[in-house]
Amino acid sequence: FFSVFKMMMSRALVVMLLSVVVPGTFSTLLRKEGQVTCLKDEGGDKRLLSHECKTFDPDQQFIQQKDRTFRINNRCLETKKSNFITTKCTGLANQKFICTNGKCCNGANPSLCVTIHIPRDDEGSYGVI
Repeated sequence: FFSVFKMMMSRALVVMLLSVVVPGTFSTLLRKEGQVTCLKDEGGDKRLLSHECKTFDPDQQFIQQKDRTFRINNRCLETKKSNFITTKCTGLANQKFICTNGKCCNGANPSLCVTIHIPRDDEGSYGVI
């Protein structure tokens, strides 16, 4: 019973962590009406990034944080912990994005989808959540 309870708590904790994305940690490449704009979420305030957004192979890049492994999979944020996988899309300007056909799309406006990018620092390493 304790192991099941612990697993449920771990799952809830991961979902909770993914539900509350720390402002400024993600940059998002927003594609809308043929335009590509590099945006950064600053507590709901969308500002242009001062640095270039870097793309990467979603099947190769992993982001390590403590005992969790985050990776970008088909434009959706996926976290692996223990033996389960949780998929969660980031929010943009307090809009809820959901995983739709391998892309993160706005639940209210399915035609508005985003691609998650993690900016590199000067040393070329990827930032962490």
